[in-house]
Amino acid sequence: EGGVSARVYWLAKAIGERGHKVHIVTNAQEVENEYREQIESNEREYMPKNVHVHSTGPDTNPWHIPFSKAYAERIANLAVEVIKKYDIQLIDSYYTLPYGIAAFIAKSVSGRPQVIRHAGSDIAKLLASPSYNTLFEAVFQRVDRIVTVPPLKEMFLSLGVPKSRIVFDTKVSVDAKAFNPKVSPFPLSSHVRRRIPECPIITYIGKI
Repeated sequence: EGGVSARVYWLAKAIGERGHKVHIVTNAQEVENEYREQIESNEREYMPKNVHVHSTGPDTNPWHIPFSKAYAERIANLAVEVIKKYDIQLIDSYYTLPYGIAAFIAKSVSGRPQVIRHAGSDIAKLLASPSYNTLFEAVFQRVDRIVTVPPLKEMFLSLGVPKSRIVFDTKVSVDAKAFNPKVSPFPLSSHVRRRIPECPIITYIGKI
């Protein structure tokens, strides 16, 4: 759940509606409960056209010593399978860890081009950490495109990323078909299982 999940959903939906086949590879079915999106049984009505979801599961990770969830490796394994089965032409990844790393492994195995998108925590927290910085820099230097924001251009150039591979994402579009005054209100009371007073509810879209 969160902002990145929302962006991926609306991006996949828009691309699928344009006729492209989209296959999302994730570990959503086994992430910690506090980070897992709670979707009711009617979730299929939210499945966008031409979008297919493939997820690792808790029962697909055999016990090993020392034990770890090995998210990056298992997501990469699933991604390679999906790429082969559906002849995927482009790998688009969001969040450097574990998804961008997993996508880079899949890129290296399959030879498909990779686009990587990062969140703020990828740069401010993980890239700054000695536990990840060398690997992150190597991946950034080797992916086919990095989608970032203008203030980070010089930083990526200083890491050895060619200027031609840096792409700016400065706009977050809103689907006017889903968000407009004529759309029926979301049944918030039934969703949270308690009565919400019939009063205006304002949604703020942006950073606070």
